[in-house]
Amino acid sequence: MLGKIMETGMMIDAKVTPHVMGGLTILRCFGLAKIPYFAICATGDQRDNYIFASRYCQGGFVTADPANHPEKTLTDLLAYGKKLQKRAPLYYSNDQQLKLVSEHREPLSKYFQFTMPKAATITDTLDKSKFVQYCQRYGLPAPDSYSEAEVVKKNHAGFAWQFPLVVKPATHINWFASSVIKSFGGLEYKALIVNNQREFSQVVAAMQREKIPFLVQRFIAGGDDLIYSFHTFLDQNSAPLGYFIGKKVRTYPAVSGESTYLRLVKNDDLREMALTLLKKTQFTGPVKLDFKQDAVDKKYYLLEINARYNLWHYLGASAGVNLPVNAYRYYIKSAPFAAAPEYRTDIRWLHFRQDVSAFFEYRRRGELSLGGWIGSLLHKKVYDKFAWRDPLPALVAAGSFIKSRFSRLISLLK
Repeated sequence: MLGKIMETGMMIDAKVTPHVMGGLTILRCFGLAKIPYFAICATGDQRDNYIFASRYCQGGFVTADPANHPEKTLTDLLAYGKKLQKRAPLYYSNDQQLKLVSEHREPLSKYFQFTMPKAATITDTLDKSKFVQYCQRYGLPAPDSYSEAEVVKKNHAGFAWQFPLVVKPATHINWFASSVIKSFGGLEYKALIVNNQREFSQVVAAMQREKIPFLVQRFIAGGDDLIYSFHTFLDQNSAPLGYFIGKKVRTYPAVSGESTYLRLVKNDDLREMALTLLKKTQFTGPVKLDFKQDAVDKKYYLLEINARYNLWHYLGASAGVNLPVNAYRYYIKSAPFAAAPEYRTDIRWLHFRQDVSAFFEYRRRGELSLGGWIGSLLHKKVYDKFAWRDPLPALVAAGSFIKSRFSRLISLLK
C-alpha cells in the first residue's frame, strides 16, 4: 500500500487533523491551506491509493467498502477512532459514506466531529423518491416528479406522457455498476433521458427487472450550461461559513453525466433563493443544491440536494472560498475568521481525459467545434488529480492507469 499507513494497535496523536474519506479534490483543499490530513480509503478501491502519496498526507488507513460492506466499514472506523486521543473532524465525499455516517452518527460522534442535519433529512435527500415528498413538504421549486408507484399506476391507466422525461435511480449507490448502465455502454449517466414512449417503457422495464427503485421527472429545457450548483457549509444555526455558485461547462456523457469542466459564477438571485431554502429546512453542515434554469420560462428548478463534500470544493478553495478548511476552523474553534464574501470566477476545474471524450460527443451533437473547445480551455485551471505544488498523486494515478491498460492489453493478446 502506498503512503503512510498507520500501524495497528498504536495510539494515534492526530490532534485535530482532518480525516478525509477518499476524494483527492477534497484533500487538495487542505493542501492549499498547508494543513496536513489523514486519508481514509476503501479496500479494493485501487484508484484512490494515490491519495496516500500526497506531501500533505500525514497518515491514513483502509476500511471495508461502505457501499457493499457498511457494517464492516463502521467496525473499521470505530476501531480506528478508539485509538485517537482527540475527536477528529471527519469528511465524507460520496453517498455511501454519507449514509453510513448519518445512520451511525451516535457511535461515530464519540471519536469524530461532523455536522449534518437530522437523520430523516439525510434519508429524504439521499433517496430521490423520498426527495419528491421532501420538496412538497417544504414547498421547494422542484420539477414535476412521479414515484415508481405513480408511474406504474399512470402507465396502467394509459396516461399520455409529455416527453422528454428524466428517469432517475432513487440512489446512486451501486448505480454505475448496474446492468442498466451497462446497457447504455457503461457510461456514467446520473440519470437517463427518454424521448418517446418506446424508450420510456424499455428503461422502466429495465429498472424494474433489476429491482432498482426510481422516479421520473419532467425534463427542464436547456443544456448543461443552464445547470447551477450552490455550495456552502452551515453551522448548527444554519448560518453559512462561506458559499459559492458553480456552473457546469461540460459533462460526459452530455446532459446527465459526470462533470468534466466547471466554472464559478456570481448570481445574487440564486444565492438568496438557496440561502432562504436552507434556512427554511434548517439545514446544517456541507451541502450542495443543484438547480437548472428552464430555457423557456427562465425559472430555477431544484434538482437535488447533496449533504456532503464534493469535487467542486477544490475549485471553490482555489477561487477564495475554502469550505472544508472553514469547517475545520469551525471544529477546532480557532480564532474567529471572516468567511470570504467574494470569490474569483476566472478559474476552471478540468478533468482532461474525460473532457476529451466530452468534446467528441459535443462535436457529434453539433454543439462544439475543435477551435471552440481549445478556446474554452484557455483559462487558469486546477485539475482533478494534478497540482504543481503536489504532483506525486497524479503521477501515481497515471502509473496505475497505464499498468491497468497494459494488463488489459496482455490479457486480450493471450
